[in-house]
Amino acid sequence: MTCDNLQLPYRDSSFDAVISIGVIHHFTTSSRRVRAVQELARVLRPGGKLMIYVWALEQKQRQVCFGCVTSILLTVYSLHCLA
Repeated sequence: MTCDNLQLPYRDSSFDAVISIGVIHHFTTSSRRVRAVQELARVLRPGGKLMIYVWALEQKQRQVCFGCVTSILLTVYSLHCLA
């Protein structure tokens, strides 16, 4: 199946676990990365497990951008705690 990570074709809370490997870093902006992770969280059941692996060297700095990923994951964690 091919689908848009920003609009997954699944109902809310459909899965016990969600895995995303090598996808999130391909989104061009931080806001799109946040939306992608939020969409993964949307289809995850409360108490479910979310595993995200990202890797990408930022072209200008030539450094791995872990700070933006940490911020995204903390945002998703906060949203789940509020739900």
